Amino acid sequence: MYVAFRHKIKLVAVFLAVLSAVTLYTFLSQEIYRSEAKVLIRLGRENLSVDPSVSGPTLYPSRNRENEVNSELAILGSRAIAEEVVDALGVEAFLEKPDEAVEVNPPVAAMKDAQQELRAIRREVRDTQESGAGLLVALDISTPLSPREKAIKTVMENTSVSVEAKTDIIAVHYDAPSRSLAQRTLASLLDRYLEHHIRVHATQAPPGFFEEQTERYRTHLEASEAKLAAFRKENGISSMEQQKAVLLDQISSLEIQFTDTKAQVTAAKERVASMSKALEGRSPTMELSRTTGRTNYAADAMKERVVELRLKETDLAARYPAAHRPLVEIRQQLAEAEAALAKEEETHTEITTGVDSSYQELQLALENEQAHAAALEARLHVQEADMNEQKTALTTLAGLEHDLGELEREAELAARDYEEYRGSLQRARISNAMDIDKVSNVSLVQPATMPMGPVKPNKLMNLALGGFLALFTAISFAFTVEYFDDSVNAPEHIEKWVGVPVLVTVSDKEYKACI
Repeated sequence: MYVAFRHKIKLVAVFLAVLSAVTLYTFLSQEIYRSEAKVLIRLGRENLSVDPSVSGPTLYPSRNRENEVNSELAILGSRAIAEEVVDALGVEAFLEKPDEAVEVNPPVAAMKDAQQELRAIRREVRDTQESGAGLLVALDISTPLSPREKAIKTVMENTSVSVEAKTDIIAVHYDAPSRSLAQRTLASLLDRYLEHHIRVHATQAPPGFFEEQTERYRTHLEASEAKLAAFRKENGISSMEQQKAVLLDQISSLEIQFTDTKAQVTAAKERVASMSKALEGRSPTMELSRTTGRTNYAADAMKERVVELRLKETDLAARYPAAHRPLVEIRQQLAEAEAALAKEEETHTEITTGVDSSYQELQLALENEQAHAAALEARLHVQEADMNEQKTALTTLAGLEHDLGELEREAELAARDYEEYRGSLQRARISNAMDIDKVSNVSLVQPATMPMGPVKPNKLMNLALGGFLALFTAISFAFTVEYFDDSVNAPEHIEKWVGVPVLVTVSDKEYKACI
């Protein structure tokens, strides 16, 4: 309070100066009007349907609605839309100022002269600003802009877009020095945005492209189907799988028969071998009767001959030496006779033989089995030949299967490509029709409004803030002056600087009274 009272004149002067400057700025500032609109970004064909130009397996990524809305914000704030708005409304609409009009129509007639003078002052201030801007351009500090570029810059700077919290609604504002200009500019901006949105989300390929491709793949499909039909007719193939199944069944049946016949041949050969072994060493005749105990006259004669030779041998041995030739011969004859006698039996057996019927039956059965085995072997060769023939046919069919499969796959791929392009053509036509009718997922919730009053400057708030700013500036100025003041203003200063106590003080008023 001491500082405030000491510098009260300065404090009041600074306060009034700051408050006057704020008041002057408030009333000289251009009045700005704001037009508002709201746009709803719904789920629609732009973010749910697949573009016709996308082919093959489709991967649906997880969509983030926040990103989609931010994309629309970027489109709304793009320079392309600002340029289209300027071209549509004209450059002059954004460069001329409402206070340049000679006549004004205030709500109260008595305010007409005051507003005219205020607008004249505004024009002088703006001319001064433009002169300063020209000086900056001359000094190469600022870049010169053409009238169209200035208008585009004005549109971009005065357009603001934002997303309302927890909604898919975009709020669009445009500030202009005139109510009609704000409303017209925002309405034009929204119209250009809707057109730009449709162009951005339009199909990447026109319907004509899909028509050309569809006709091309239809021709290719017809050629593939004709080639496949000719191949089937040439090789007599109606159904590859069915014919293979028939051949496999026949081969399987022949293999079973071949195995069975082979087993029969082996069994027949075994039986032939068994019968042949049974006949080995067996006589075709058999003993019909046998008589034993009959006298063996030959043995009796041999005994008499042996007795006779022994007598002669005894007689000669008594008269002659052992080397005597007749004696030697007699002894040899005796030995031969005894050997022959040893072979003879005491009695004689008489045997009667005849044809063996079982031998004949076994022989006949052997011959029949050999004939049966030969027949089985012949059947085995025929079955083997048939089986090899069927296997050859199956191998040939398998070789044709690869070519047939290639033709079928080619026809199938051609049909798939044709159907895919045909479906894309239908989607492209539908999308193109919707683009022509401007069908999109953007809905205008609130069109551009006509401003009811200026949004800037807020004169009451500016004056209130100006008062606080003037008071703060004045107080700060007073303390600053006090801080830098070196004069003696209190007894404490004398005691501090001189170092002696103050005995008495005389005020300026008392001093002047004494004089």
